[in-house]
Amino acid sequence: MQQWGKSFVLKDEIYQMKDYSRDKLRVLMRLDASKLDLKNSHVHRTDRDFAVTWAKMYGKGRVYYTTLGHVEQNWDDPDFRK
Repeated sequence: MQQWGKSFVLKDEIYQMKDYSRDKLRVLMRLDASKLDLKNSHVHRTDRDFAVTWAKMYGKGRVYYTTLGHVEQNWDDPDFRK
């Protein structure tokens, strides 16, 4: 995640996870809920917690997950691929 600044704009389609706990994973990237239209009918999270990329332990290994990558032009960005 080092290639990203503390704040940046990226347009993509995301999934809104229903059941996840920050106690069991490390959020690496999230949406800033203050910049979202929370009245939009497609916004389903009422807790305003929009984690889009995280890592967690699974057995003796680690899992990396991201909801990003639906917009083709993002894959042309070297920082995104990194």
